[in-house]
Amino acid sequence: MELLFTGALGGVGSGSSPFSTWGPVQAAAGEALPPPRIEHGVWARGAWLLWADDGRVATGLGLLEGPTLSCEGPSPAWVIQTPTDLVIWDGGPPSPAAAPLLDLGERVAVDAWSCARPGGPRGTLLGPAGERPPPRAPAGSWELRRSLVSGPVRLVSRPIDDPPRLVAAAEALLEMGPETLIFVDSGGFLDGASAVRPGALSLHRPLGLEALQRLRPAALAPGPSELVAGAAQLRAEAEAHGLPYIATNWDGPPGVQLPPHAVIERGAARVAFVAALDPAWGRALPALGAEGVVITDPVPALNAEVEALRAASPPPDLVVVLTSVGPDVLADLRRGLRGVDLILGDPSLATLRLQHDEVALRPVPPGARAAPLTLPTDGLGWARVQLGPGGGPTRVEIVPRHLFADAPPDAQMLSRITAVRVQEYPRLDRPVLPGAPGGGRRGHSRAGRR
Repeated sequence: MELLFTGALGGVGSGSSPFSTWGPVQAAAGEALPPPRIEHGVWARGAWLLWADDGRVATGLGLLEGPTLSCEGPSPAWVIQTPTDLVIWDGGPPSPAAAPLLDLGERVAVDAWSCARPGGPRGTLLGPAGERPPPRAPAGSWELRRSLVSGPVRLVSRPIDDPPRLVAAAEALLEMGPETLIFVDSGGFLDGASAVRPGALSLHRPLGLEALQRLRPAALAPGPSELVAGAAQLRAEAEAHGLPYIATNWDGPPGVQLPPHAVIERGAARVAFVAALDPAWGRALPALGAEGVVITDPVPALNAEVEALRAASPPPDLVVVLTSVGPDVLADLRRGLRGVDLILGDPSLATLRLQHDEVALRPVPPGARAAPLTLPTDGLGWARVQLGPGGGPTRVEIVPRHLFADAPPDAQMLSRITAVRVQEYPRLDRPVLPGAPGGGRRGHSRAGRR
């Protein structure tokens, strides 16, 4: 039995820009850098980057889609590539004090071109040294990335485990993988509330539903982003797209109920899935209370459901919890659940460091109190589960797959995400306050989650 799984994605339109090299860059500058500003208008296509002089989305779009683009140059650029950022130093190499930056990543040979439209905007095109600028391509084939700019330094974010790349990889693995490979999500796949249209759901939510439908999941757990508009909304979406959402610790009127479990058979294995929800979501999501939905204590609710599943004929060979609860509730699940083999839903290990892990397990009676093995939602998770003769796992191999910027994204998803951003960003893409990265709204324009 093999499980392919995701969790805590934050929606298909999500994407983080930690700018983790900013601290070392400040230390290496040798002099005080001005307060940084965040720009949203960096366009990326393969190894090429394009941005307008003002860093805005609409201006960059004018460079992409206007009349013939004229580019002068090139001139060499000093660029360090790290897993999370491109560090671009304008005007040649920085001071000798910047040598430690070379320990952060790889020095790459890059040329910079100065580009302009006749009578229109000006900008910079950055690409591999020795190559000519690429032929013209529509904006939908580019992706927008964020950039932090301070004096001569520009940090351009590089996507890691972003949804278009995760979905492309998952679909390929499901197509080529063994028949025993199934896909599940522990919550947070769908985008929640829109940050640009008050009172509305994210414009990316339909795309997330379609992506899930293509992945043919065996079971799905709702997270807070799935439930932000209420249970009736999610149930209608699930029915329209044939998505198997389940919720075990959940009470409510018949019209908003979700199944408490899902049982599937793959090869000779029978696998049961249950879903643990966090009671705190009931307080944080008013739509659930308005519908009469109550999220109950997950430990007794899941124990009762698992006991009934274990008593069925035939019983499951493997019982798996899907969840995106907070750390305190996750600890309660680990301490209090009985008869559960695996929990998929620990976001705390999302460190990019886990490459491979293999765990041997002792067989225990189905009703015994034994802590389930908890697997991290780190990138695109892949767990190979070896079952014993009487059911239950005897060995679990964990092989997360991390998708970096050079991994091919799903072209359809990327194009539609870019289209939404092109539509919404220009009216919101204006500076608010300068400030340090990662400091809440300081240093960010209003353009953000959709």
